[in-house]
Amino acid sequence: MEKQNNSIKFKDLRNDYDSFTYNSFSYEIGDNGLEIIYSFSIDNFVEFNPRIIIPNHKSIDFNRISDTLLSQLVFNIGMVELISYWKAICPKRVIIKDYRLNPEQISFWQKIYFHGLGEFFYLNGVDVSLDDFMQIEVDENAPDLRIESVDVDESAIIPVGGGKDSVVSLELLKGLDSNIALIMNPRGASTATANIAGFEDSTIVVNRFLDKKLLALNDEGYLNGHTPFSALLAFVSVLSAAVSGKKYIALSNESSANESTVV
Repeated sequence: MEKQNNSIKFKDLRNDYDSFTYNSFSYEIGDNGLEIIYSFSIDNFVEFNPRIIIPNHKSIDFNRISDTLLSQLVFNIGMVELISYWKAICPKRVIIKDYRLNPEQISFWQKIYFHGLGEFFYLNGVDVSLDDFMQIEVDENAPDLRIESVDVDESAIIPVGGGKDSVVSLELLKGLDSNIALIMNPRGASTATANIAGFEDSTIVVNRFLDKKLLALNDEGYLNGHTPFSALLAFVSVLSAAVSGKKYIALSNESSANESTVV
């Protein structure tokens, strides 16, 4: 019954609300490290301001990359972060302001969102196609995203979740002193996994702060469910690898992670 009700709610919300807008992002490098704040809004109904802090660390030099590249990497993290807030109401239009995405980039993000929301769609009884679930619109006067090279060494950054996959990655790669670990929103298992593998002083601990207004909407009965956290971790790892000069991001998944759980 809840799935059926949420399926109806999905359609009603899309009729009641017009658009989700990625308004802007800002960042500052200070005593706490790199602090990022995003601004998302749904019509004139609500504005969200989630934050991410990548700390100062002996392996990190935020001046290693240009301001232009840092800005683009921060923007891309926001492109993943936004889906956690979009999914509360699921407007048909998503408006991107700071950078102009080309058709290939728009298609890339639509696929990440659509497939990353597979569990969310299933549990909420949402039946929608890749072509119909979202229309991404960009400002044609905004700057393009541009590729820049970064000086890196042959070492790796290793994202750690605390499961057996993380253990395998850390044990295989702990022999090179310049390899470092990365944990987002640490918990006991992830911290212990990195420490036991010898990365106690070589771990970047990233903190992500949800906007409490999203949690309030969840409590009020707006749509909720799984979002592509792995994609968020991937883009945070890319930025962290750039400012620490790591060529590789070594993230393990068990082979069964490639198998569908629903036919």
